[in-house]
Amino acid sequence: MHAPTVAIYFVRAATLHLADQPDVLQHVLRKNHIPPTLLEKEYARVPGEDFSNLLRDTMLITQDEQLGHAAVAQPLGSWQTVTQLTINAPHLGEALRRFARFYRLLPWGVATRLVEEGNNARFVMESTSDKVFSNYLYESFLFYVSRYSNWLINKQIPLISAGFNFPPSPQRAEYRNLFLTSHFEFNQRCCYISFPRRYLQEPIRQSPDNLKKFLEHTNLAMVAQHYRHKNWRTQVQQILLNNLARSPGIAEIASTLSVHPHTLRARLRDEGVKFREIRDQLRCEVAIDLLRQQRCTVEETANRLGYSETSAFSRAFKSWMGVSPYKYQNYRAEDESGEENNAAEGERPGFRLAP
Repeated sequence: MHAPTVAIYFVRAATLHLADQPDVLQHVLRKNHIPPTLLEKEYARVPGEDFSNLLRDTMLITQDEQLGHAAVAQPLGSWQTVTQLTINAPHLGEALRRFARFYRLLPWGVATRLVEEGNNARFVMESTSDKVFSNYLYESFLFYVSRYSNWLINKQIPLISAGFNFPPSPQRAEYRNLFLTSHFEFNQRCCYISFPRRYLQEPIRQSPDNLKKFLEHTNLAMVAQHYRHKNWRTQVQQILLNNLARSPGIAEIASTLSVHPHTLRARLRDEGVKFREIRDQLRCEVAIDLLRQQRCTVEETANRLGYSETSAFSRAFKSWMGVSPYKYQNYRAEDESGEENNAAEGERPGFRLAP
């Protein structure tokens, strides 16, 4: 399976409160193989594993699980504590009620609660502070509530909608990568995720032993979480992934799925994505993996992604990452030649590593 990538917006947001410590910021970026110049590239993406490690290191530096975005610093270990409180709940509803109660006890300026209305349930975040919080605080926390809920019951929960108390933002296109829904509502009184109420009765299918492994690197487990749910986007991704060198078009993929191309486009549109967006993101993620993990040459990578010319791949890669594939390779080679041994530094299980 290809590795996920994360938009540069989230890197900027996660390291925002290191801006007044430029040397520290440069160090934590380079330590995690993220070229500092990428912060200036609006459409760049970084490997999910690098981003996950960046978050761990930033939390250790700031001593704050909310990375400076809440009213006060949230003590390290808060996430570990709430997961231990919820793992033994009889079902998801009780787990989320415990989850919400725990975070209401922390003075971080946000009240959390589980609301049940008719056939729907909502996990709600509402500000209790005069401080205006960043969009990232709400985006990241709701992402974790959603993904942790999936993990607890070992089943993907289809969201009805996600709502936010701010206007539509430039990064809203990324929300489809965070939340499995195409329905987003803005300028709401509070922030929330909404899902079918029946999922509250799902039993907890994880054990304390599973939790220990989960806590070894929570953020990576969340960012790399894969769904069994085969929506149209997932099915298109899988067909493309199995045939990248041939680069099949939407007509061929529609035929494989036994639908008309117009129908497939409409189904993808209902899920908030376009065929080209799926293909380009998949190519980007696979390219990063080939160049970084498998040490492929730029030419070989272009060929394996279905590009007839290396120059075309180079232009596409630069549009995705903000640098050419050659510069990306050179940067990583230089970075790794002087890399510090990071494996033991600051590793503590249980930190909530928000995306």
